[in-house]
Amino acid sequence: MPNPRDFYAANAVRSSQDILKLSQLRDIDIWARLKLAAGGYADDFLKARARELYLQLAHDKSGKNLFQKQLAVTYTRIAETMLADLTGFIDISPWQDIRFPFFLIEFYFELASSVITRDEASHYPIENPIRKDYALKLPIIGSSGWKGLLRNAFLFAHLFPSWDNYNKKQDEESKKSYLYARWQMLRLFGSEKEAAPKQTLHPSLQENAAGFREAVIKKFTKSGEQPPGEIPNTAGCLYTYPTIFNNLEVELINPHDSVRRVGTQPIHLEMIPAGSIGLFRLFYLQNRPVMVGGEDPNDAAKKDLEAMLRTIKMLFLELGISAKRTSGHGSVKKEFVKQRGRIVDNFVLPLSDGKRNIQEKQLQTLTDLENAFSEGGVNHE
Repeated sequence: MPNPRDFYAANAVRSSQDILKLSQLRDIDIWARLKLAAGGYADDFLKARARELYLQLAHDKSGKNLFQKQLAVTYTRIAETMLADLTGFIDISPWQDIRFPFFLIEFYFELASSVITRDEASHYPIENPIRKDYALKLPIIGSSGWKGLLRNAFLFAHLFPSWDNYNKKQDEESKKSYLYARWQMLRLFGSEKEAAPKQTLHPSLQENAAGFREAVIKKFTKSGEQPPGEIPNTAGCLYTYPTIFNNLEVELINPHDSVRRVGTQPIHLEMIPAGSIGLFRLFYLQNRPVMVGGEDPNDAAKKDLEAMLRTIKMLFLELGISAKRTSGHGSVKKEFVKQRGRIVDNFVLPLSDGKRNIQEKQLQTLTDLENAFSEGGVNHE
């Protein structure tokens, strides 16, 4: 098998003629050609030529989007291989043996406006590449990105309202409600990281707001043991999955000089266009008894499902799933694609052999998420 390093060494970009040669190598993968073109990124002249090659691949003379053509081929191959779970619902038949409470939320959604994400690529022909899977080069919203979006939506859907209610009433019931929302966030998303100075945090996120630190340490302390000095680091019960798309577009922003009223420096942006379809998947597994803090595991799982259904509805219908959300990016259509969505759980009491019944409820729109939940859990009728 040829060494990839030999390929990149043999086709290294050292002049504009090398970039011209890349534009003619139709049998070489588009992303490999762009990576080669970006090799001369330190030179301003070669940087400009690499951008020209990029735009040529994005929209050729006939108006075809060559990116789109290759992405569609890759996406189709995934759907026909062992990676099909990335584009289709998971087969849940083997899950009968799971003894811990779990739930799964899956649905196909369609973008109502474009989505912007940021790639970690250090060299690229344009300044604003969208995040892509490292191997497949398909545009994605990564699993860590989903987790951050969901955590932010949880703040608006649950934590901030409970904190405002506590500040307003200052009674024991409202305090208990806030502390439970904060504990639930820890159970779902894991330990909080201090990404900002404490003085810039929202008051509800301060470590010991309303006695949160002592309350959590108490939950983690077993009877007869010495309490830990700090809140233990722990992983949450939520597992997020990446969402892949088979579409990519390049848009142009041209800031104008306020005096001359002409464009200054055009800025190219990659984005996932409106109308693109993605699969959202969220899995919850409550496999650490300490995370329920003395609650009945089934009751805790039902409360977590209810919280996440409201959180997802808040994220998709109100907040948006993209960077530059305040500019209108990242909005999602309310109806699921082909009315395909479902909630799967195993909250029914174990059978005689210790296995749990798995239940599934079909959904058609995002508003069905919250309506699906009843006092006793998900209504599967």
